[in-house]
Amino acid sequence: MRIAMGLVMIALAASPVWAEPTQVFPLTGTDLPPERRGMAERLTRAIADSIDAEVSSVAIEDAAGLLDCDIESTSCLELVSKSVGDKQLVFGTIVQGAGTVLKVTLTRFRPGPDRQQKTYEITGATEAYPDELVRKAAPLFGGTPLVNLKPPDETVGPVGPTPVEPVDAPHGTITPGTWALVGAGVVGIAVGIGFRVSASGIEEDVIAFPMPQTRANFDELTALEDKGKLYKGLGAGLVVVGSVALGAGIARAILQRSASPGEDNRVIGVTPLRGGAALTLTWGME
Repeated sequence: MRIAMGLVMIALAASPVWAEPTQVFPLTGTDLPPERRGMAERLTRAIADSIDAEVSSVAIEDAAGLLDCDIESTSCLELVSKSVGDKQLVFGTIVQGAGTVLKVTLTRFRPGPDRQQKTYEITGATEAYPDELVRKAAPLFGGTPLVNLKPPDETVGPVGPTPVEPVDAPHGTITPGTWALVGAGVVGIAVGIGFRVSASGIEEDVIAFPMPQTRANFDELTALEDKGKLYKGLGAGLVVVGSVALGAGIARAILQRSASPGEDNRVIGVTPLRGGAALTLTWGME
């Protein structure tokens, strides 16, 4: 007889696999000094990475031009969204302010329509501009603004000898099922990394893709970007699930190895769920 004694649910943070599909168009810089000419690309990539989105190889004005419409109109943005697979759109501009200030205006458009626009002033050191923009723009994408946390003061007291506790020698047996769980976790992580590497290669192909001249070229580019997004999402999901399985297998092996003969059996099982995973801890008597 086995009596289930507890269930532990681990809600993983939002995984990129189930994140809202988003297309980020390159930010356009206006009157930027020579030393900040590459800042538009860096800020575009920082925003895209923070929301796990793909970066388009064409500006949104070019995408709208292929569709013969004006991005200032909602109907045009609806058409652009449909052309990239009904995705959320993110685009914007960068303007040089006084001194080291950069003014970044971001527009987020969801089909529906739902259009929001915010302007942010980033004033830190040049190398810190991407992190500062991501931190300030987080609420635009439904996140929480990140803050720099000051580490707590540590008071060091007198250092004395550390008591040594006797360690019991392990005497339990690790079951084949536990080794299988550990192996599955390792395989999941490895396959996930493979998908992520493939996604990076596809992303390089997208960047190297020539400027679309026809609707067929644009559709081909969109299909390539969607494939990269799929591989990136699958890779992230497999890494998450593999990590959970590996962690559960290690914990289960530790419990089995430290169990005394005749002690109640303890088992940890893992079940992947959408948006997370469940770890089940059971123990009882045979």
